[in-house]
Amino acid sequence: MTQYLDTHKGLKKQLKYDICTAYFFENFLIVEMDEGINLTFESASKLVHDAILYYHGRPFIYISNRVHSYSVTPTDYFKLEEHVPNLIGFAVVSYSRLNKANANIENLFFNRPFEVFNELQEAMNWAESTIKKAL
Repeated sequence: MTQYLDTHKGLKKQLKYDICTAYFFENFLIVEMDEGINLTFESASKLVHDAILYYHGRPFIYISNRVHSYSVTPTDYFKLEEHVPNLIGFAVVSYSRLNKANANIENLFFNRPFEVFNELQEAMNWAESTIKKAL
């Protein structure tokens, strides 16, 4: 997965954090969290800050490419919505049934478009389509 993203022609910027690797594209942000972390709004604060700066008020979609196993604090989606108003949608790319079930629970805590996909390219296509509808 990561090798594909490293060479994708639309990639604008790639950053490595303590908890993840983030791939910044024009209209969406793809994030691959590290194995075994506990993702909270606080642990992702640097990533959130950089996304706010990079997208600078422009609408964008967050794509979680779940290539590793980790835990999420779903109630922190409320904080994300509050602090990042230009985040207009969220996609999860999941490679297991358990992760898909978890993502569907997370969806209950996010009040904007939220979709679960089997493949990264599907999520990227959805993100582009969602952005076009919003503009």
